[in-house]
Formats: sequence, C-alpha cells, structure tokens
Amino acid sequence: MKKSQLLPNKNLITIAGVIIIILIILLFTMNKTIKSDCEKAVLDYQNLAKNLEVQEKSVTIGNSIVVDYIWRLADWEVFDTSVESVAKACWKYQEWRDYSQWLAFQAGAWQMIAGFDAGVIWMKIWETKTVNIPYMEAYWARDEKRILKMAMTDEFKDYKEWEEIMTAYWAIKVIDINEDQITLDTNHSLAWKDLIFDITIKQIQ
Repeated sequence: MKKSQLLPNKNLITIAGVIIIILIILLFTMNKTIKSDCEKAVLDYQNLAKNLEVQEKSVTIGNSIVVDYIWRLADWEVFDTSVESVAKACWKYQEWRDYSQWLAFQAGAWQMIAGFDAGVIWMKIWETKTVNIPYMEAYWARDEKRILKMAMTDEFKDYKEWEEIMTAYWAIKVIDINEDQITLDTNHSLAWKDLIFDITIKQIQ
C-alpha cells in the first residue's frame, strides 16, 4: 500500500480528535454555566432573605414550624430545595411538587436530621440562617458493613443491578443480583458529605 493511501485515514483521525476535544470543551463550559446559574440562584435567595423583616417570635422545642430550605453541598450542588426558583436553576424542579407548601415539622421532635433540628431553635419568623452539618451529624461515613448480601426472595426478583429501592428512610442501591442472592448498598448517597442548609422560618405555631 502506498503512503499516499494512508493520508486520508490520518486526516480523519485528526479531525475526529479535534471534534472530540471541542465537544469536551463545550460540555465543560455548559456544566460550568449550569453551576453558575445554580449558585447565582442560591445567592439571590440569600440576598432577598436578608431584606425580610424579622419578627420577634422565635422557635422553641415543641413548636410546629414551617420553613423554606435549600439543601446543598460545599461545591454549591443543590441536593433538594423547597424554593421554586432555585429548583429550576439547579435542575431539581419537580412538576408534581407544590412549592408554596414549604416544609412543616415539629422542632426538637427528631423528625429531621439532628443538625437541622438543632439549627432552627431560637430562629425567628422570616429569619434566614445557613446551617453547616458535618457528615457525622448527617448521614455518617461510608461503612462497608452496610453492604448486605441476602438470599433472593420474590420481593427483590424484579429489580436490576444498580437500580435503587426506596425505603422509608432513603434509597438503597442494588449492586449485584442473581437467581440466588442480592447484594444491597444501604449507605446513604450523601455518606461522607458535609451538608449545608439555608433555612428561612415562615411560620411558628
């Protein structure tokens, strides 16, 4: 085969390489834009909250309260939120959810993770606070002992590998499955993660 016959193939490889690099750059740029939009939405919410007129009534243990919240990580990744504008900017918007309902719970009744529950005590109506929760006060460290191998039962037979099973507490992941056995990862997806909550008190009862 003549050398000239190889040139088109080399050119195609070069062009394909350039296209891949361009696509990677575009994807990286889009990802940075999404993160920037998300971060901006959180900061806009925080700035708006600073202008709210704080009332005197404060949260004590046993109060039924209603809050707005943004649940995020240190890199500004939003995990969940009751704030519609933030949900849309951070790709967490759920059409079925009524964002005017906020989050209701009883303070000090262990209905929330400990750091969140403690963080709202003494907050006042329309006050906004950023609460930082270390992973050991949230979903703990990842623990290999929480990888469970169980005999296969009819309850699990329709699940597939890497599919999530919803429980009353959090989703657990199927990491291996066959006719005789299923292996479940019961660690929370946020194990090892420090959590950040931006909380605004809306009502105290």
